[in-house]
Amino acid sequence: MKKLIVGIMFLGLASLGFSQEIDEEVKEVGLTGVTVSPIINSTYLDEVRDEFTPDRVQVLEEEVARYDVRKSDFYDGGVHSYVVRFIDKKGRIVATFDHEGNILYAFEYYKNVRMPSKMMSDIYRNHSGWMPYETRYIVNYAKRKGVKKFYKVSLAKNDIRKKLKLSL
Repeated sequence: MKKLIVGIMFLGLASLGFSQEIDEEVKEVGLTGVTVSPIINSTYLDEVRDEFTPDRVQVLEEEVARYDVRKSDFYDGGVHSYVVRFIDKKGRIVATFDHEGNILYAFEYYKNVRMPSKMMSDIYRNHSGWMPYETRYIVNYAKRKGVKKFYKVSLAKNDIRKKLKLSL
């Protein structure tokens, strides 16, 4: 046992003797294939996002906020507004841009998005025995009127179905 303890101490002291040297030189690293683009419509992003916004919704909203309609193939400075559709696997955003690239209106629609836990617990408490089988998350944005967000939830109990419209 004494030899084992002495051996472990020797290994511990030996590893301290060969520590790494610190290289003070700072090296620049170049990333290929990475494009950084500014968020053009940050006001849109600030209004539609909150702490309850699901992650996959945030990804598509950020893509819309970064989109510059002025760099698109169909852009013509003489047209008053442009409607652009952004489509994801389980959601879509239809955004209307003005000739300067600002978002005037946006309609967002997502299927089977996870609802906030407080909202789910309220459904289970107020509708005991009912199970949600489909959810839809809808966001209406207007630059001058603000944002309206709500969930449409389809509930089922045995062969009976009902729909709820819940706002945050």
